[in-house]
Amino acid sequence: ICTLLRYFTPLSIPSDVNSIINGNVTFVCLFVQFLFSLEEEWFGATHPGVGWQLTLPAALIVLGVILLWRTVLAIKSRLRLLTETQLNVKLAQLSKKKCDIMIKLSEMETLLKDYDAPVKRLRACLQSSQEDSQELEDMKKQWNIRAGEMEAFHLQLQERAERIQKLKAVWGPMEPLKENHSGDARIPSATDTQSTVTDIKSEENIEIEVTVMKNATLINTTLEEVNRGLRDKNCQLEEKNVALHQKLHSTEKMYRQTLNELTKALIQGKHEEKQHIETLQEKIQTISVSRTFTLKLATVVALRCY
Repeated sequence: ICTLLRYFTPLSIPSDVNSIINGNVTFVCLFVQFLFSLEEEWFGATHPGVGWQLTLPAALIVLGVILLWRTVLAIKSRLRLLTETQLNVKLAQLSKKKCDIMIKLSEMETLLKDYDAPVKRLRACLQSSQEDSQELEDMKKQWNIRAGEMEAFHLQLQERAERIQKLKAVWGPMEPLKENHSGDARIPSATDTQSTVTDIKSEENIEIEVTVMKNATLINTTLEEVNRGLRDKNCQLEEKNVALHQKLHSTEKMYRQTLNELTKALIQGKHEEKQHIETLQEKIQTISVSRTFTLKLATVVALRCY
């Protein structure tokens, strides 16, 4: 009887219940010994079939088992009620945790939206700086083209000056003819006319050359200043572009880190919630199985008794 009671009794029964079970078992054993110690005159006629020595102790044992088992069921029902209360508390904690996670998610989404606005502004600034840099590049190309045209014009002027010098070299040997043929009136007049024309052309060519050289020098100086200004502005734009790239990269990196942390927190929260729910389902299933087993066992015992 002790073995059967301890086999069907769960391990979580308190010590006072074990003491009650042991006391009842001792009482049944003493009662059986008392019955067997009675004299033969105390009993009536023996019925055919099973003797009274086995029927009466068996009935007493079954009655004691039923009483003990009902006591165990009452205690287990109390324990089960406490377990369900704990499960309700766990469910309330999980729902509260879920609400906290949703609040954190909304806060993180707000932060992400706040990060989106600076990123868009940085991209707009970067695009405008790239457009300015492209405009400067186009202006630089145009100035280079104009500088090439001015250099070509300067070369043409130099060629004209060289041709004038050659003409001077050709007309130079005709000066002695004027001295040798001083009596001939036609030669001096032609020579004087030619020299006058040559002098006029030389002066004009010199003035033109000086003017062209001044203009070329002024244009070269202007082009150098413009190129220097363009280079300085281009360097500033490149530095600004690099700074914007770095700021955009850091902002995108922070955005990705925040998004990864948010995703990890969400996944971890869902995983923990799933584990808690699975644990609660296992506990509920264990309790339902234990209750079903208890009811079946009580039904079997009742059927055997009756």
